[in-house]
Amino acid sequence: VVAVGTPPLSYQWKLVGGSNLPYATNSVLIVTNVQDGDKYNVQVSNGLGSVKSANVTLHVGVPPTIITQPTNESVVVGTVATLSIVANGSAPLAYQWLFNGANLANATNSVLVITNAQVSNGGRYRVLISNTFGSANSEVVTLSVGQAPVIVVPPTNQTVRLGNTASFGVVATGTAPLNYQWSFGGTNLAGATTNVLVITNAQSSNAGSYAVLVSNSFSSTNSLNATLTVDRKSTRLNSSHLGI
Repeated sequence: VVAVGTPPLSYQWKLVGGSNLPYATNSVLIVTNVQDGDKYNVQVSNGLGSVKSANVTLHVGVPPTIITQPTNESVVVGTVATLSIVANGSAPLAYQWLFNGANLANATNSVLVITNAQVSNGGRYRVLISNTFGSANSEVVTLSVGQAPVIVVPPTNQTVRLGNTASFGVVATGTAPLNYQWSFGGTNLAGATTNVLVITNAQSSNAGSYAVLVSNSFSSTNSLNATLTVDRKSTRLNSSHLGI
């Protein structure tokens, strides 16, 4: 408290609803073992009179602590993106999400929902959490928004002469990089990770169904099966082609 008057001034602090606090006779009161909601006042006096202060309330609480950080997300254009955080601390907790360092209007909940996400929504996000007792910043996370793979031209059936070369190919669009994994009879083929699958010296054991899984950070899609037929009887050399 700050008071004026003819010195010497004397002080006596009191817990409202209780008795005078012992040794609390200075202009500054230091309270140990604090309790939330306790009310205090102080009486200041000199040889000419005294005056009592208004009651004040001591609020005791915990600043925000982040329990679960938001995480990086990748979503397809037009879908819903969700970023969230879990924090504790004395209520009420206030939230403010930021996008590329700037506050987002009306983004004041623990969960940030972006409907119909577009490429322009991709970037860096974080959230500031605050209460009466302090604040905490989350880690910066990245939201990526892109196009899922779409197979434009699928692989097609092939017929080749025994011992010749067969090739399957696929054309796909989507946000780069695109990843490819060819399979034979439902089993992934080791090292078959480009958009063209080449089978040299085709044998009867190579005949069957082939497909390719095309994927990126946002989704994946499987092609229809394409059949390889190895002709043991043909005397005519069949041309191999990509089938695209």
